Amino acid sequence: MGVTIVSICTWPAFDGDIATLLDIPKLNRIRNMHSERFKVGGAYAYTVETEARHSAEAYGNEGVDVVATPALIGMLEVACHSYLALHMDEDEATVGTRVDVQHLAAVPTGAPVDASSTVAEVDGRRVTFDVEARWGDVVLMRGQHERAVVDHEKFMASLPTL
Repeated sequence: MGVTIVSICTWPAFDGDIATLLDIPKLNRIRNMHSERFKVGGAYAYTVETEARHSAEAYGNEGVDVVATPALIGMLEVACHSYLALHMDEDEATVGTRVDVQHLAAVPTGAPVDASSTVAEVDGRRVTFDVEARWGDVVLMRGQHERAVVDHEKFMASLPTL
């Protein structure tokens, strides 16, 4: 799939399989090793080997074979969610509530992109992260992303039906 997970935190690293991010029981076993939730300074990072599906062309910008802004934002959201998932209960989920980033440089599709998140502020169930996407020494995107931890069942029940 082209994703390598690299943990820069104090808990065990993932085995490199992105599907692990969706393995809530495994995440909860890891989470239970730690007594604190959502600690300021807590961090998570991983690397994506970008592909055509990450390109601006895939998002409709024909002929522009660089990693697209929405793809980079998605990578940063995953970094934030992944940190929170390590500390959540089984009945919880996270939802994005704010994205404030600057896209500072372009990178060709196929380049490895490092996405990182660091907890900047915790306000109850809202967690604000400083986020950054890099290609080696080049900062591609930088800013903040906020996520809220919600009761999964209640959140899904609150949605309008189709």
